[in-house]
Amino acid sequence: MRLNRARQTCAFPAQITLVAATNPCPCGWFGDEEHPCRCSQSQRQRYWSRHSGPLLDRLDLQLRLKHLPAAQLRKSVTGFTPTDLNDQELIGIEQILRARADACSQS
Repeated sequence: MRLNRARQTCAFPAQITLVAATNPCPCGWFGDEEHPCRCSQSQRQRYWSRHSGPLLDRLDLQLRLKHLPAAQLRKSVTGFTPTDLNDQELIGIEQILRARADACSQS
């Protein structure tokens, strides 16, 4: 991947994974068991007509996820800290970051 900005070019090795999200309707509550949707059928159709076509055709995987209460989300989140990594992994990460910074400054 090549980024150009402010007369500089940076090259990053990358394989792109696009992750996108959208609400099911303009108010965001369609299909939710706890909150009623305030949108009419025509509003939802108009909302989705703007998303359809070429954009959705390029997405390989589409999922519909249910709303989870915040308390349940907090329970399931596992923290990750640099102390979870060993010294060799940290050195490897530092080398990668330095190489990327050097590639930007040389361009």
